[in-house]
Amino acid sequence: MSGEGVFDASSAINCINSDSLELVLSIPDLALGVGPIVRRECGHAALEAAIVSGSLRVLDDSSFPAGRFLALLRRYRLGDGETECLLFGEAHQLIVITDDAAARRAVEDLLGITMLTGSLGLLHRAVVAALIDAAEAMTRYERMKAAGGFLPEIDVEFFAK
Repeated sequence: MSGEGVFDASSAINCINSDSLELVLSIPDLALGVGPIVRRECGHAALEAAIVSGSLRVLDDSSFPAGRFLALLRRYRLGDGETECLLFGEAHQLIVITDDAAARRAVEDLLGITMLTGSLGLLHRAVVAALIDAAEAMTRYERMKAAGGFLPEIDVEFFAK
């Protein structure tokens, strides 16, 4: 995966809880951002530090028509943050990074599977980029789960393939 992506709160929090935010923000050829709603939803010092350092950008939602936001909110019945991510994905062809099952279905429906990943997909990309190995990715996944992340059951082979 290369290009640009936008975090929703679930994936950002999973990355923060596993001490992986800096890692995923360093994946080559991938620029990541967060919208204002998700930024408020997370409200975490690690997220703010990444913004201040310039490794995570705050995306501008001021040009989005309110009607489109409301239409997506009604259509998919997601939270405001997930809906904001759909808008960014649609308007700017951004990869939506979400671990929320309903949001994942909405992204696939609206934008297609190629515009979707989650925190585990980012860890996998970190392994492919040789930033960490599969065992370290598995350890970070286990931290996400231990902190309450709703993630599928996987084994180390997920990261090794």
